Amino acid sequence: MISISKKDDKELGVGGKITVFTLLTIVVLGALAAFLAIVAFGFIGFFQIFEAEYDSFGSLFSYIVIAFIISIFLELFARALFNVMSLYISSKVKTFVVRLILDAGCTWFVLFLVDEWMTSVQIPALTELALALLLFLIEYLFDGNGKEKTE
Repeated sequence: MISISKKDDKELGVGGKITVFTLLTIVVLGALAAFLAIVAFGFIGFFQIFEAEYDSFGSLFSYIVIAFIISIFLELFARALFNVMSLYISSKVKTFVVRLILDAGCTWFVLFLVDEWMTSVQIPALTELALALLLFLIEYLFDGNGKEKTE
């Protein structure tokens, strides 16, 4: 069993603390870079399949970042609205449909808004809708709502 006491912390010294901090920073930045790479390559692949056009990788990266920033605020609004609405819905199917409409609708609106604002990225409307539905499905399944809960 490893035990860490205040004495062990003082024995680490300034150089050891700097090394630990540096290594932790590298690990966190590496994980963040890996996540961003996966998202970027996912968008690039999706846009290649559905023939969306973008001028450069930088414009596509800007599109993704701006869409994520805007979607944070809209998703908070959609979640709050869904939580209020779900209090009055008893059917699981109706709850799913309401969540689909709210989440996919907000995601589509963000994609549409950023697409119209950025002239360097052109995405067909059907591609925006397909991407919004795909992102909703991924989020729904990763939230654990896609499987039945047993008690």
